[in-house]
Amino acid sequence: MKQESNERQALLDDEKTSHSIHDQNRRASSRLEWAESSWFRLFHILFWSWLKPILLSGYKRQLIENDLDDSPLIDKTLTLLERLQSYDWSSTTSWMIIRKEFMKDLVSVYLIGILFCMADITQVLVFCQLIWSITDKQTSIYRFYLYIILLLLSIILQSMAERQAVFRSSRVGVRIRNALNIIIYIRALSLKSTSSEKTNTGQILNLITSDTFKFEELYTNLASLTASILETIILFGLLCWIIHPIPVLCGYVLCPIFILIQMYFGRKFRQCREITAVCSDKRIQAYSEFIYGCHTVKMYNWEKPMENRIVQMRKNELESIRYTSRFRAFNRTQYFISTQLLSLATFGSAWLLGYPLTIANTFPLIMAFAFMRDNFACCVPLAFEKFSEAKLASKRIDAFMHLTVKQEHQSSTNTLSSDQKRKGSIIMSNAWFSWQNDISCLSSLNLSVKKGTLVGIVGPVGCGKSSFLAAILGEMNLIEGQVNTYHSSFSYAAQSPWIFADTFRNNILLNRPYDEQRYRDVIDACCLDVDLSRLGSCGDLTIIGDNGVNLSGGQKARVGLARALYGDADIYLLDDPLSAVDRTVAEHIYERCIGSNGLLKNKTRLLVTHQTQFLFEADQIIFLSHGQINKEDRLDENFTRQNEPDKKQTSVLTTMLEDNPPECDDQSITTDEISVNDRSNWSLYYDLFTASPSGIYGFCLLIVLLLLGEIFNDGANYWLSIWLKQSKIDRQFSPKYVYIYFGLIIGALVMDILRTNYYYKIILNGSNSLHNSMLKGLLYTSLEFFESNPSGRILNRASKDQYSIDELLPVLMLNGIVALLITAGAMFIICFLNPSIIFVLPIFFVGLWFMIHFYQRSFRQLKRLENITRSPVYTFVQFCYYVSNLIHT
Repeated sequence: MKQESNERQALLDDEKTSHSIHDQNRRASSRLEWAESSWFRLFHILFWSWLKPILLSGYKRQLIENDLDDSPLIDKTLTLLERLQSYDWSSTTSWMIIRKEFMKDLVSVYLIGILFCMADITQVLVFCQLIWSITDKQTSIYRFYLYIILLLLSIILQSMAERQAVFRSSRVGVRIRNALNIIIYIRALSLKSTSSEKTNTGQILNLITSDTFKFEELYTNLASLTASILETIILFGLLCWIIHPIPVLCGYVLCPIFILIQMYFGRKFRQCREITAVCSDKRIQAYSEFIYGCHTVKMYNWEKPMENRIVQMRKNELESIRYTSRFRAFNRTQYFISTQLLSLATFGSAWLLGYPLTIANTFPLIMAFAFMRDNFACCVPLAFEKFSEAKLASKRIDAFMHLTVKQEHQSSTNTLSSDQKRKGSIIMSNAWFSWQNDISCLSSLNLSVKKGTLVGIVGPVGCGKSSFLAAILGEMNLIEGQVNTYHSSFSYAAQSPWIFADTFRNNILLNRPYDEQRYRDVIDACCLDVDLSRLGSCGDLTIIGDNGVNLSGGQKARVGLARALYGDADIYLLDDPLSAVDRTVAEHIYERCIGSNGLLKNKTRLLVTHQTQFLFEADQIIFLSHGQINKEDRLDENFTRQNEPDKKQTSVLTTMLEDNPPECDDQSITTDEISVNDRSNWSLYYDLFTASPSGIYGFCLLIVLLLLGEIFNDGANYWLSIWLKQSKIDRQFSPKYVYIYFGLIIGALVMDILRTNYYYKIILNGSNSLHNSMLKGLLYTSLEFFESNPSGRILNRASKDQYSIDELLPVLMLNGIVALLITAGAMFIICFLNPSIIFVLPIFFVGLWFMIHFYQRSFRQLKRLENITRSPVYTFVQFCYYVSNLIHT
């Protein structure tokens, strides 16, 4: 308890008031895990009562992170990591690993899918009996009510089974996505520096935000595909019993045609997705580069060239997305019109062959065709699309997982005890190193470093000093020769330290255990004690901005050095840590850290420096020139004079060791990410649909096309009912009813093709307009924005959020619009045929509005929390990739 208290206590002078950071309230245990732990709690699972607390909280007030339950153990990232760590990702494809490990998680989904399938078939059968009982005047009223009750129960069972199947399959999909994310993250940490030319932060973020999501989408829809095939087969037999096998077979001929079309589309989706992924990688990488170099862009007024560069990348990406949208538009058209096409093929063939068409055998067929529409016009196309995209995602993930990882230099000794005695020593024998393509950057290196010695590394700019340290760390490719570090541990201070958005202390600890005495010694050795006294009342618990924006260059260098010193390593690699501080501070740091009486006096130290006055105590000096070690082992006086800094020169880098440095503000420079408004901004939707070049007239044309499409669809159904009301002779021998029905369906097909394609054109114009507005706002904003917002938060907008607008929003919004139109059309026809139903509709709509409002208030807040908590993940992934050398040590 004492150590835990020390970790939360700010390191300040005794005279100052201490500041403590209170722990956030721990999340409640998982209610879902509690409900699943016993069969006696099955009620909570079936009726979703385990969601009641979060829904009520979201309805009453704004949700915060601590309102959420803890995740069930089987869904936690560490549990998923344990499941996948045993596989050899370098030789096995991610597709095979995921299929082998997670397919068994879908067993319950398959069983529920069968129940859902049986509920659908029961509805058709009961509805058929209900129609027959209506037409048969001798049917008992009790049997009539029995059929109504059975139909109602089957609908309830179908709804419950469908929601449970969707939830469980989505849960498996989320597990897969999270498991792949942590595997990709771990592999990114272990990559050698030589692999950086084959990947970048843009690709890594795109893998995490987009490619892993493809697996989630596939497995979310996989179980429904199996149930759909089973249901279609059973429905065939049922429909043959209702009408006749030949007309049903004529209608079913369309199913293999749909499948062949989807197989062709699947290949096209994969090709388009491959192009889109490459373009997205480049665009996200360009955003990352701009965020990293925003100060340079602002200084040299490069906003316009940077805008043109990203806009061109976005143009290439959007062209691929537009091409993909054409196939998606055809898929949606196939879904919307499939019921009418199946009806036309079945009823038309029955009319031509002389089979009787009645209300009793027609309307059950229409209900069955509606279920088949969900099967072959929704599940099958979606499965082919997601399958092709997931295969490409697997290929991209495999290419990343096959990149070269860092490996420790092998010891040439035979016993571990010998290695323990020689830890801290380095031996190189005729070693040749390269960054890429076997082109040597360091050649013929012969070196022997004894344990506990100070080794100075000097040489002109570009001679390979930093590469030399990277070679010792194992970051470069060893072409020839041998390197032996005797399993020594390393601590590395980079030339350009990376500071992440966290407290001053955490930037030094780097998630290592807090040792107060060691921490104080390091702070004192790196001359950070004076800085801490001026950080305000929070002391070393002051929040540092992303990339250390509220620290000077000298402070960042000393924080990076303190981070390296805090770790207890055998060998310390110091890449010119004294260049960013002035002469006085450099002397203090050398004496307290590196010198013969410093904190590291008993450790092996390799110091890269241009300030040769610090090398007179060195036990060994390495002169590098053109990637080779010269045979000198002492300082040359001429070299010393040439590199001796001018004592009169004043430091251009300000440090906190001045006489009267300003005291820092206690307030964190990083602002909290908030949502401006939980409610939808209708003006945003207006801008989305009226973006240039279509404008308001294009939006009006879209509304007309949507309405015309629904009129043709509802008109075909209404005309079918008129046809069936005619006498038996007119139904069979009057062709005008068939011709008009055929014309209405063809008109519906044409209008569906036009409206879906035009819809995608309109909404992608709006998506691109939103992207360009975001880009301009980002380019021409002040530097304060970048200092107060972590890079991951910005990249979250450019990657995941933009992906959602480009590819998820169009599909979901089109489904919602068409569902609304179908509902409105059905209501209109019902009210037209039975006006008394109008008095019941207000009660129905009020209840529906309340349920939607109750759900939406919590749902929007949960999505807001998801977006907010996702940004720090991207920030951390980007940070870890840039400091992978440091993490390797």
